[in-house]
Amino acid sequence: MKKNLKIIVPIVLVAIIIISLGVSLTHKKSEPKPAPVYTHRTFVQEKNGIKIEITLHAKDNEIYKQNSTNVVDLKRFNDATKKSLKDQIQKASDKYQGIDGLKEKIEIDDKNQLILESSQIDYRKVDKKKLQSLPGMIGDVKSTKKISLKKTVKLLKKAGFKEVKPTKNKKENKKSDQDKKTEDDKKKQSEADKKKAEDDKKAQEEKDKKK
Repeated sequence: MKKNLKIIVPIVLVAIIIISLGVSLTHKKSEPKPAPVYTHRTFVQEKNGIKIEITLHAKDNEIYKQNSTNVVDLKRFNDATKKSLKDQIQKASDKYQGIDGLKEKIEIDDKNQLILESSQIDYRKVDKKKLQSLPGMIGDVKSTKKISLKKTVKLLKKAGFKEVKPTKNKKENKKSDQDKKTEDDKKKQSEADKKKAEDDKKAQEEKDKKK
């Protein structure tokens, strides 16, 4: 018998994370500004039948884009709870539509009993005042100009999210292995050439002594 679980759905599961940058980096006029470093970091959490995956895209310490994919497994809920979840999520999803810099989509897979949600937030374009009123918001957005990667990562980990380390695909792995083999072959050839040169030098010295 399936349990009628009482849960608080992170509607619309977007899990928007907003933290003020806190510090601004300054550079002396005489010093050239270093080239920006672009990174992306992914975090996941699975709890109460809900799996959330968040990818943060950053330029140095400033997050400029966030992608989220979320899955609700309806099989663990009874029919009444399923209907309630669908209604809640759909109503909340409607509030995310029509906002510049924000894309959000809900798909209900009745066959596999799943609710799938995907979203993308471009913090360079989105109206942060409109974000403030949306369900799923964490933190004060209205007064925030920049989103800190370090502070957001710290907040996500505190909330129970685990970081997923990037893995190379098969092609990249194969290329890496080939590059390593090529480097090893070059190293071996170099050592062989060096040994041959030393042997030739010794042979020449022995020949000169006999003369």
